[in-house]
Amino acid sequence: MKKNLFFLLVLILSGAASFAQINQSNVNQLGLGNQVIVSQVGFFNINDIYQNGTLNVANVDQNGIFNVSLSEQLGEGNEYYATQAGSNFSKAFQFGLNNLAVVYQEGANTSFISQFWGSENSAFVNQFGINYSSINQWFSYGEVADVYQYGWFNQSNVFQFEGMYDMVEVSQIGLFNSSNVEQMFTYANGAWVNQFGFANSSSISQRYGVYNYATVDQRGMFNTAMIDQNWGDSNSSTIMQKGKFNFAYSLQEGGWMNNININQHGKSNDAYALQYGGWFNTASIAQHGKDNFAFTYQYGGIGNLASINQHGRDNAAEVDQIYGSLNWALVSQQGRGNTAFVDQENGFYNTAVVNQFGYYNDAEVVQLGGEFNTAQVDQFGAGNEALITQVDGAWNDAYIGQVGMDNDAEIMQVSNYGSVAEALQVGTYNYAYIEQTNTEASYAGIGQFGNGNMAAIVQYEVDNSSALIIQNGDLNLAVSVQAYGENNVANTYQEGVLNSSYTEQFGSNNSVDVYQYGLGHSSVVTQYGNGNSAVVIQSN
Repeated sequence: MKKNLFFLLVLILSGAASFAQINQSNVNQLGLGNQVIVSQVGFFNINDIYQNGTLNVANVDQNGIFNVSLSEQLGEGNEYYATQAGSNFSKAFQFGLNNLAVVYQEGANTSFISQFWGSENSAFVNQFGINYSSINQWFSYGEVADVYQYGWFNQSNVFQFEGMYDMVEVSQIGLFNSSNVEQMFTYANGAWVNQFGFANSSSISQRYGVYNYATVDQRGMFNTAMIDQNWGDSNSSTIMQKGKFNFAYSLQEGGWMNNININQHGKSNDAYALQYGGWFNTASIAQHGKDNFAFTYQYGGIGNLASINQHGRDNAAEVDQIYGSLNWALVSQQGRGNTAFVDQENGFYNTAVVNQFGYYNDAEVVQLGGEFNTAQVDQFGAGNEALITQVDGAWNDAYIGQVGMDNDAEIMQVSNYGSVAEALQVGTYNYAYIEQTNTEASYAGIGQFGNGNMAAIVQYEVDNSSALIIQNGDLNLAVSVQAYGENNVANTYQEGVLNSSYTEQFGSNNSVDVYQYGLGHSSVVTQYGNGNSAVVIQSN
């Protein structure tokens, strides 16, 4: 009786143990030399393997509760390796030759791998936590996709179609990060995504190009990065974001050896960099602060450089470079609410530089055609406005420097050769205007030190001539005009308040010197002809 009870107890315990470890594995093999190894430890694990072909390999190791591994291999030399710990789901479909899929999961992760009608493709997935990964490699050869996820609710999608030797690497650490990478009809392209934080979003699309590279690095929360690379050869695009709510977009269409770099530190910064065609063009954007906006546009051209550097908040800058070669546009903003615009079109070796330090300054530089022209604006203070326009011509220099508040300066140079125009304003509410047209080796300079001064210089079809206006005081007015001649000199010096001077020279080898000291003086000098000389001195 006791013996029968003992056997009954053993039967009950063994049945309970069997029920507690109900795992299921289905293996179907058709073909030659296929190999399967399955290990299941835990409860309710499910494995299903179907092999139809030659020398396919599948190894599955499950440890936990409700792990599911589904794999289908059609072809020759395909390999599938899955390691699951926890409650994970993995599905792999391989149709082709020598494709490799490796999945490692700890937690409650989901992985989909599809390698359809391809050869020598590799897919690697490492997941820790609760994450989702999808890798599709269709009609491809030698493609590689590697996904690493650590955290909760991270999502990665990789789609490689009709490509060869492309590489994708995705690393996600944190919560709710999202990455989408698409490579279609590409050769040897590379895409790298690194996300660390919360709810960052990255999108990379590469189509019809060769040797193009895209990199996204995000650290923080709610950052968004988008890179599109279509056609083109050896183009590179990099976006780095640290902070929150930053947005960056990079677009490269065609071209060769073009480069884009976007670096954002802070909050709610926006950056756009667009390149169409061209060779060796570079766009660089660096933003540190809050609510800054930067935009670069390069169309065609060779060896152009566009650089925007922003520190502060609410600054806005745009650089447009259309055709042309070896043009440089450099914008630096520090402060708040500054705006800068640079437009370079169809020129050669032109340089535009804008430096802004302060609040709500505005600067614009336009260079159309021409070669070896240089334009620079430096603004220190608040509410200053500057405009430089250079059209055609060669070896011309234009400079505006503003220190203070609400100063306004404009320089226009059209079809000049080797001419220089400069305006320096120190104070408030000063206005300066310089225009040079069809000049050669001529100089125009305005210096204003004080408040509410106004000065203008116009040079038209003159060579080797110079005009200089210096105002030290308040509410002074000075105008100099030089036309149709050469070797003319006009100097105006004002020190005081409410002085006015007007000089006009038509001809050659004329000279004027006007000196005003004190209050309320007025001078008018006109010279028509050659070899005239005038000196005016006023004081009280």
